[in-house]
Amino acid sequence: MFVSKMADADGEATETQVWLEFAECCGYLSKKRESELRMGYEEVGRILGGMMVTRKGSRNRLTASCSCRRLLLSGGIDKS
Repeated sequence: MFVSKMADADGEATETQVWLEFAECCGYLSKKRESELRMGYEEVGRILGGMMVTRKGSRNRLTASCSCRRLLLSGGIDKS
């Protein structure tokens, strides 16, 4: 069940990347801002992928990567 929810979240993050590209093409976002946001969503995808692999390999516990902990503790992605 957990891996399924992580896969859903990864799919949503990927869809968001498509909408960011669309928003940039339509002039709603600058190329720079679109790139910053896309890089953040790529990081989210890597984190979710790592969580899914970790969960599949261990039925007893989930170990989050340092990047995931930083993301959760900071309340979001900060690329500054």
